[in-house]
Amino acid sequence: MNSLLLTGLIAMLVQQAFATVAKMTLPVLGPLVATDLKLDPAYIGIFVSLTGAFGLFATLSCGNFIRRYGALRMSQLTLCLVGLGLVAMSVGSLPLMILAAALLGMGATVATPASSHILAKHAPTKIAPVVFSIKQTGVPVGVMLAGLTLPPIAVLYGWSVAALVAAAACCTLAVLLQPIRARFDADRVPTQELRWNDAFSTLRMVLSDPLLRPLAAAGFSFIGLQAVFTTFTVVYLVEVVGQSVETAGSVFGLAMTIAIPARIIWGWVASGYVSAKVLLAGFGISMFVAVACMGLMTSDWHMAGIAAVVLACSATAVSWHGVLLAETARLAPEGQVGNMTGGVLAFGNMGQILLPTAFSLLLVLSESYLVAFSVCGIPAALAGVWLLAGQPKPATPIS
Repeated sequence: MNSLLLTGLIAMLVQQAFATVAKMTLPVLGPLVATDLKLDPAYIGIFVSLTGAFGLFATLSCGNFIRRYGALRMSQLTLCLVGLGLVAMSVGSLPLMILAAALLGMGATVATPASSHILAKHAPTKIAPVVFSIKQTGVPVGVMLAGLTLPPIAVLYGWSVAALVAAAACCTLAVLLQPIRARFDADRVPTQELRWNDAFSTLRMVLSDPLLRPLAAAGFSFIGLQAVFTTFTVVYLVEVVGQSVETAGSVFGLAMTIAIPARIIWGWVASGYVSAKVLLAGFGISMFVAVACMGLMTSDWHMAGIAAVVLACSATAVSWHGVLLAETARLAPEGQVGNMTGGVLAFGNMGQILLPTAFSLLLVLSESYLVAFSVCGIPAALAGVWLLAGQPKPATPIS
């Protein structure tokens, strides 16, 4: 791995981690925020869906912005946007929560297409899955950091202070990335036009490609289910399983550590041992089983059993990203990696909009976490079946 690729990989991993910390601030602090604002914790899913709605447009539109201003500059912008979103959240008023959802949604989602553009340019095709997987370990790293650091700060100083600490960290990183900006944005096209219908063009390109359609379905169901898991796990552990906020945050944060080596291992497997689509199909079916088991947990469960189930969810629902992004980048036309990854991830944002909202509604109507988790896991299993069905059949031996 050459020094330029290594520098880009480290920078984008850290960028992804801090963007994830910002996005996870409300889900991790959900019980405290809900108590302060006198809201049912189940409605945190509505906030997550709002971030997905704003992120949907951003991911569809960001491709030409990346080409015009550079992927590194857009990475800096995303960190500033999520920082401002956390500042708005810290005020604690419902109108500003909507503004926070908009800023967090746009910032956190553009982080992935921007970083994918940089790595696709510098990573050899053969090792691209493992490179993308290493970069995407920034997501579980960010979730782990949020789970381990923000609840203790919130308990000592209040959840608003915890949000401001996360905001300061994101904005500081944006400044620290400036020295490498010229090196990684040398391929930008300052004359690239920005059109109002860029979002629709990207959507059409993804839907018109039969190879990308099942990947878009996987993005929809996988990101949607991941949003459900990351949004409601701490709340579930506190409200149903009977853990304290600190314990639930620690279990959740530590469980995310399994996704760090898991993402690298899955990327290594997809780099030469199992096709990306078969591996993604396995993810879809496995994560459905794992989240269904989440709904079975009660206050009678031993901590070892609780941790095992959360670890299984982390190893599946939070560990597939690098494989999906590398496969999308491999299939993207020259110079269109940002557009295509943004397009596939836009379907993920649709999942982030619909599945947490569906989870909240199912929970209110059925009063059963088992029903809510299981129903929201069905699309992932269906996407897995579609990916398997799309695999080429082995040639029949000639006798």
